[in-house]
Amino acid sequence: MVGVPFRFVAFPYEVRDLPPQRRPFALPWGVPRVDVRLHDAAGVRMRKVNGRVVNAPGTQAQYGVQNLNSYRLTGDRLFLERAMAQAERLIERRVQVGAAWFFPSRYTYRRHGKSGDLMRPPWYSAMAQGHALALFVQLGEITGEARYVRAAEATFAGFLRRGPRRGPWVVCVDASGYLWLEEWPKRPTDHTLNGHILAAWGVYEYYRTSGDPRALQIFRGAATTVQRYARRFRRPGWISRYCLRHGGALARYHDVHIWQLQRLHTITGDVRFARLAEAFYHDYPPPQLAAEMVLTAGRHRVYRFDRRGRISGRRTLRLGADRRVKITRRARIRTRAGVWLRMTSGPGRGFWVREAAGRAYVPGLVAPLGASPDRHGTWIADEVTGRAFTGDGSVRAEKTLPGMVDGAVELDCEAVINGAVMLRVCGGPFSGYWVSRDDVRLE
Repeated sequence: MVGVPFRFVAFPYEVRDLPPQRRPFALPWGVPRVDVRLHDAAGVRMRKVNGRVVNAPGTQAQYGVQNLNSYRLTGDRLFLERAMAQAERLIERRVQVGAAWFFPSRYTYRRHGKSGDLMRPPWYSAMAQGHALALFVQLGEITGEARYVRAAEATFAGFLRRGPRRGPWVVCVDASGYLWLEEWPKRPTDHTLNGHILAAWGVYEYYRTSGDPRALQIFRGAATTVQRYARRFRRPGWISRYCLRHGGALARYHDVHIWQLQRLHTITGDVRFARLAEAFYHDYPPPQLAAEMVLTAGRHRVYRFDRRGRISGRRTLRLGADRRVKITRRARIRTRAGVWLRMTSGPGRGFWVREAAGRAYVPGLVAPLGASPDRHGTWIADEVTGRAFTGDGSVRAEKTLPGMVDGAVELDCEAVINGAVMLRVCGGPFSGYWVSRDDVRLE
């Protein structure tokens, strides 16, 4: 078999054959049986653009994969048939170049919502290509039909056609030799992170079933690019960039980046992806809405902030007893250290207070960040206390052990509990208990 017809940097990551529930497109929830969003008589997802109903291949491929996830969870054939309907529409509307299939969007679209940066029809997307590849691969596994296997082969061939060039393309190699799977492929390229990773997941799905060494090389190249460039997407202490060209920051995509980096850790077992996920997580932990916090007795400085994080009001609260206060948000404030809680009841209504363990905190567990595979570390405290908590943050059990320094520890989750950063141990004498983040050095 001829190899990939162009060169790029690729680290030889291990690539694991994961069980279905741990594969990158797997989710613990399914889509509804009744699709209340825009679709046609065949049950195929459609999109309205500038008042016109259009086929959107990325939307259709993604919805097909989601329906297969629902079929895996429920066994309900309706989901399988709906996934097949999405696949048939993609096949019908494909554009073929040599052995490769591409899936055109035949409408004008503003890249990143910018009026001067248009994707003109027909345009193509590596993210749509990756979702379509995953859809065909999974349908081939489930149905055993050779036509889906052939569709997957032709869709993967689209990743072997290097751009920028005339005609369809979705991949390119930058000046430093790194491979990009472009969600929005046009000159100049923008290098969108979430689309690049989702496309790589489709290539992983194809390699998992085909064993094609070219797919292994493409996946490794795409993963290498993530590792090389992830820190350019970071904004330490704030929301990560959506793409490298425009640099816009969107909180919902920051959460996606964390999740995607975790999945790359799951696929490869390479701890560097876990470290990146944790760095993004600490930069801007997922905001929590509609909760209740504790303000302990004493003096508290509270603030109002404008959109740029500048102080627009301040007040001092003096409480004679602990207070339970409703909040609508737990989040970072731009340019401000720490995590802040926005109060909607009590004497600080409308103000923010900085989260602090034992002073101002949401009781119980918030913002969990799981790890799969488990994270490894060593104890850096001689005496360690582990705690098990109830749902409201009360201590259910506690144990303290001496002589822990330099001992190995395995962990499967990080979270904030009662305002303090904690790690959950998953082996040894503290298994199932939470310990302070300050007691552990992660590998």
